[in-house]
Amino acid sequence: MTDKEKYELKLFSIIFLSILVIFLISTCVWIDIGNKNTDSVTIVFLTGLNVVIMSILTYLLLETSKKSNETNELLVKHTIHVHSASVIDKNFILITKLDNYLRSARMIKQMVINQLSIPKKHEILKDIYSEKRRNGEDIYVFNTVELNRISKIDDMAVLKYYNCPPSDEPGKSIENLFFGSIFNTTKSHYSIAEAKESWNFLINFSNEHDLISGRFYSNYIQGNLNLSKRFVEEALTLSRDDDNLIYSFINSDRADAVFNFMDLIIVKLENQINDLYKVNDHHSKRLYFD
Repeated sequence: MTDKEKYELKLFSIIFLSILVIFLISTCVWIDIGNKNTDSVTIVFLTGLNVVIMSILTYLLLETSKKSNETNELLVKHTIHVHSASVIDKNFILITKLDNYLRSARMIKQMVINQLSIPKKHEILKDIYSEKRRNGEDIYVFNTVELNRISKIDDMAVLKYYNCPPSDEPGKSIENLFFGSIFNTTKSHYSIAEAKESWNFLINFSNEHDLISGRFYSNYIQGNLNLSKRFVEEALTLSRDDDNLIYSFINSDRADAVFNFMDLIIVKLENQINDLYKVNDHHSKRLYFD
């Protein structure tokens, strides 16, 4: 049935009911006049008609209120949907930017990994063995037997040979296992030139307006960047662009410092990214409603 036909049917129904009511009232009046009733039939009819009309109006009012509540509920859900979708979109932009800084920090950390001191390399190997550090995060160790043996070497025994050439034990074993594991990750196959690009991007962290407005700018991150800036830039200046990034020119003390600073930055960035994913998970559940 078309809208026009529905309208015509409603109009016809209203006219018919109006004529019927007028006819019934007229009939009641004629009955009262003809019989001279003390109890007016007309009053009884009008009272009954009033009850019926009020009942109908009450029902229509309740239906209207119900529809209004449903409409308001849908509007609220729609507003929540729009807000959640907007939050998710903005967070994905922030996640992408933070992830780019995370990748850059990892590359700088990888640039100094081959120049770390023997005690620091021993510490990393021990952390991998004890699963405090994920195998593959910095290096990937396949030789688990040697990893097990080296991780059990006492720290003092390693420190004793801190300033000795790695040809002496236990430095030799640590150096061999560590160097043999460096190239098992793709991060170790970039060049010094690419490391320079990553550093130039990373050092501009404080100029990222979206992160500042989103309260993801961190003095903690910027502070660690400032502390490592001199060491990193000296290493990049002394190294040749075409060389593999693990062959950077930096002494072990500075390499240890840069590695630790980048580690702190990476953990902070990872936490920020994880927090954004948690927020997105919460809002994604609000995108679907019945």
